[in-house]
Amino acid sequence: MPSLALFQWFLALDAAPSPQPFTFILADYNPSVLQLVTLPNFLLAWALHHRRQQHPALQGAFSIDGELEITPDLLQAFEKNLQERNMTLTFLSGGWSQDFVDLLYSLSGSSVYGQSHAPGVILLLGAETIYSPFALEAFNETMLAILRREQAVPAVHATAFVAAKRLYFGVGGSLDDFVDKARARGATVTKLREEAGGVARGVVRCDLPTAASDDHMVDG
Repeated sequence: MPSLALFQWFLALDAAPSPQPFTFILADYNPSVLQLVTLPNFLLAWALHHRRQQHPALQGAFSIDGELEITPDLLQAFEKNLQERNMTLTFLSGGWSQDFVDLLYSLSGSSVYGQSHAPGVILLLGAETIYSPFALEAFNETMLAILRREQAVPAVHATAFVAAKRLYFGVGGSLDDFVDKARARGATVTKLREEAGGVARGVVRCDLPTAASDDHMVDG
């Protein structure tokens, strides 16, 4: 959902090609989720946006019930529009681990941002990724490994936003535990938002201090 929201925001910008690439790298443990849920939702979000603009490829693509028929012409229009906007979608399946990090950089090179020397921003989004102690530990290590790798690249700024429940009843994961472990590994963690009503949730930002920054931790 956070990636879809960011994708919709990008579509709402000027349709002119971006001077710098805009890349989504979407990950899930199961490849079937990427194939049957993630990609179709991106395609649907794109179609709903361009439906209002009466894109020719979308004429008759929606049924009376609002379902989208995926045709070769529709897929071609989708891919062409992404190319025109200098945007790419990449999908990775696998568990949080060093092997996952190695796979990521085997595709993207020395930086997720690519080979460009222009200033760039790497944004890691994690939602419901720390639902158990094992998943919390694995995601924490993976996130920090990517941030360390990106921090070593000149002109690239990397940060992570993690959204989660304060406590996952029955399985043991918690946002507070994630924050404590990230700080213990040298991350600067800022609490951005908390929702106390109903199921308590929160959003935190994780950064690694630069060489010129102080070593203290920030709790916003």
